[in-house]
Amino acid sequence: MTQPSMLFHSNHLSSITSRSWLRNMSFTQIRRSRPANWKAVAPEPIPGTSTFAAQGILPKLPIPVLQDTLVRLKDSLKSIAWSEAEYATVLKKINNFAENQGPVLHNRLLERASQHSHWLEEWWDDTGYLGYRDSVCVFGPLLYGSPMTLT
Repeated sequence: MTQPSMLFHSNHLSSITSRSWLRNMSFTQIRRSRPANWKAVAPEPIPGTSTFAAQGILPKLPIPVLQDTLVRLKDSLKSIAWSEAEYATVLKKINNFAENQGPVLHNRLLERASQHSHWLEEWWDDTGYLGYRDSVCVFGPLLYGSPMTLT
């Protein structure tokens, strides 16, 4: 008789294989596998529902001011720095970014926002949502047993 943990192990290996295949797909391949206007051709919300009722009147997502973001970054890193020397090194890097690449990248972001109705939407869809293919089940290995502990 096959032990339940062995069944999980074999199923787990097949799911790892399929996830590895998806993980190895580049974001370009994911984007090519769907129509360019995939959101425009999506079905309309069901009439009478309120899920997307205010979608058209929502304000655009603002782009944070670069200096405000850098101040918040400095504040958040202070508490996790291992030493004053490490924090000083990080501050130098942040200040260097603020003087050199930061304004250039921020201007590119502002330009993108002027050309797109939602400047973050495509990046979120492709990278943050569709490009992430790991399991979202936090307690799966604890509930079903970890394949690493099988004998």
